Amino acid sequence: MSFALYSNFKWLLNPVWIINSGIRYSQSWINAKLNTSFYPFPFDNLNLSNGALTGAIGVTHQLSNKLNSTTGFRAPNIDDVGKVFDSEPGKVIVPNKDLKPEYVYNLEGDISKTFFNQLFLDVNIFYSYLDQAMVREEFTFNSKNTILYDGELSEVQALVNEDNTKIYGTSFQAILKISDKLNASSFINSTQGKYKNGSPVRHVPPIFGNFILKFKSQKFTSRLTMQFNGHINYKNLADSERGKAYLYAKNSNDLPYSPSWTILNTSVSYQFKHHVHLQFTIENLLNKRYRPYSSGICAAGRNIIASLTYKIK
Repeated sequence: MSFALYSNFKWLLNPVWIINSGIRYSQSWINAKLNTSFYPFPFDNLNLSNGALTGAIGVTHQLSNKLNSTTGFRAPNIDDVGKVFDSEPGKVIVPNKDLKPEYVYNLEGDISKTFFNQLFLDVNIFYSYLDQAMVREEFTFNSKNTILYDGELSEVQALVNEDNTKIYGTSFQAILKISDKLNASSFINSTQGKYKNGSPVRHVPPIFGNFILKFKSQKFTSRLTMQFNGHINYKNLADSERGKAYLYAKNSNDLPYSPSWTILNTSVSYQFKHHVHLQFTIENLLNKRYRPYSSGICAAGRNIIASLTYKIK
């Protein structure tokens, strides 16, 4: 069960300065019974009650330059505190009835500018501090750090509040109007994350982005898109991901890592009449074999799509 109450306030200082602020109180309760017929849990119920007051404040100048500061919290859910799960071979996650909420403190700045009505640039910088982060750590079950699970002796783990995390990064966007019919755009995002011991945060993606060249006339449209994804070497791979070597490629030392990749997509379309539209698309034009980070599944090879749309008046 959960309950929340919030209030938002906007103050127009003058035509170019706006202040936005808000405050929120959230409360959550969990009351659950555990069935001990399958696993001899040292407790047979979960009773958690967590609440927090969070807020946000931001200032905007001419709707182009922004600075925001926010706080937030996430209370444990049933899955966090009550699941039994074999996360990887030889390891099993067990419930933790003492799990507490995690809190986040954010700071974000954004600057954008248009030059000569032809070039638009936008830069965003953010920093987040996650306190009491829920992380998977070694644990005990009935005072034992290993148990027999599905016939295999497995190391016991659980979600615990034993860490804090810093996540920070920047994104960049540019749009260039080359002519009335041709424009180019690009987007790049870079994010880093570290736990207090310096180890990488799991599921923080490598640098990624795209470059798009688009031509548009009255009836004809064409687009060429380049998507790229940076690499993450073994040193910067999160500890939990190193244990899932089957998800990744292997370097010269037979250690897992996430390689970089670049793909090309292209599409053309033509509007014959107001009600007839033809489109032809080729995805992964060079038939590159790649995997999105941490997915464990190779993306599609060259993919050809043709569509004819008829709009009934």
